[in-house]
Amino acid sequence: MYSQQTPAPCPRRSLRLAACGALAAVLLAPGAAGAQAFERLSLNLEGGATGLVGAPQSDVYGVGGSGSARLGVRLAGPFGLYALAGVQYWPTSRDNGTAALTGLYGVGARLAPHVSDLGAMLIEVEGGASVSGAASRTLPFVAGAVGFLFRAASVLDVGPVFRMGMIVPGADESTSNRGTGAALYWNGGLSFSLHAPHAHTVVDTMRASTAASQHIEAPTAPEHHAAPEHHAAPEHAAPEHHAAPEHAAPEHHAAPEHHAAPEH
Repeated sequence: MYSQQTPAPCPRRSLRLAACGALAAVLLAPGAAGAQAFERLSLNLEGGATGLVGAPQSDVYGVGGSGSARLGVRLAGPFGLYALAGVQYWPTSRDNGTAALTGLYGVGARLAPHVSDLGAMLIEVEGGASVSGAASRTLPFVAGAVGFLFRAASVLDVGPVFRMGMIVPGADESTSNRGTGAALYWNGGLSFSLHAPHAHTVVDTMRASTAASQHIEAPTAPEHHAAPEHHAAPEHAAPEHHAAPEHAAPEHHAAPEHHAAPEH
């Protein structure tokens, strides 16, 4: 399907107009108007390696490079839409072969839920038109992606992204007509996402985590408990010495009076 192709020239004017129309539709999506539009916009720049999967394409072309840009708008929560433009380059693995250069233009849907303060998961599904060959032949393509974007700065997320895609062959290139069939390809690289400022970044999270761990690991001086108060010994009152009972001296009865003897 791609053998003996020359690098593709610029896309057709109609294709450019279609891409611009898709981009305008994304930017005018509900919820992106007014002052909140800037906060909902994002620009993803992606680059990395690419390769074709399966014969006969993988027998003709080797691992090459890819680059793309995606301008998106967040509609509700982690869900959003975007318009894309990209290029795939596959060098030939044959001595007399010609490298393949394919342009990709289309739209896609994105789900980017934040799983922690470190960043967000990235799930994308996209489709559109691929343009390749000397005659700028246009074929449809579909692709999907998974990745993770770390919050490197308040306005920048960076992370790995892996994509799998398929360029759908024309009727004359289908396997039923002994053609090359669909071209399966993969992309692997880094995505740089520019967006409105976030409150927290991965650096802030790491600093907070380090500070918390240092606070936990720092040894604390043992608390010195105050010496128990020594209570004064109870004052024992000296036993009261009761005065000895005064024994009243026995009364001495007066001796009986001796009556005088009668006078005789």
